[in-house]
Amino acid sequence: MPNLVQRRRHFWVVRAPSSLLTSLSLSLDFEAAGNLGLDRTGQNSLTNVNGVGQVAGKVGAGAGHWTGAGQSLTHSDNASLEIGAGSLAITFWLKPVDPAGNSADVVSKWDSVSDKEYLFWFNKFNSMWDWRVGGDTNIVNVSTAVLPFGSWSFVELGWTAAGVASITVNNGTPATFAGSPANITGAIGFNIGGTVAGGVYNGQYVGDMDSFNLWQRQLTAAERVYLASGGPKTEWPFQ
Repeated sequence: MPNLVQRRRHFWVVRAPSSLLTSLSLSLDFEAAGNLGLDRTGQNSLTNVNGVGQVAGKVGAGAGHWTGAGQSLTHSDNASLEIGAGSLAITFWLKPVDPAGNSADVVSKWDSVSDKEYLFWFNKFNSMWDWRVGGDTNIVNVSTAVLPFGSWSFVELGWTAAGVASITVNNGTPATFAGSPANITGAIGFNIGGTVAGGVYNGQYVGDMDSFNLWQRQLTAAERVYLASGGPKTEWPFQ
């Protein structure tokens, strides 16, 4: 009688941190082609201006697609999209097109005069990705070597109640700037794409975006690792 060998296979299941829904103010999965601004949290669904389109997604089936031409997903001012005296974390997958010498506004709650809450853009003046919070002093830059054109990257933008701004790409070492605590509010609306009012920061974003989330708090290390993995359950409802 032949020897019988019992073999076992072990499957490791990576589960989403249960805290991911905590203080989550906006979650876009870009799966509903006719309603790309649909906020899965039900708090801040965005208006699609000038026809932001849909392409194949990085996470899930669909991603948002911007070709410029004034395209944006937008929402009027809302306290749940502000920083206040607390913290903020924004994450998304980004596949940008080289703006060819121009600037490109990606995420903004900002104007060029006085209502400067937060802005993430490609800055044509230094050819760097630029995250600034609460005005023009708390600024972090990363190069296109860190966040390249033409391929998907996982981006986390952060601000802490202690006054530290940060950009983290693909869960690498964050670029940071230590500023001062501040109560950051304003009346300006929230935009993904489009252009910031005024002539300094304005530029049309061209490219793709997937799995956009905004929390009014900092992320934990476990949450960051999970989201950056880009698995099929790393967008709403994270399970």
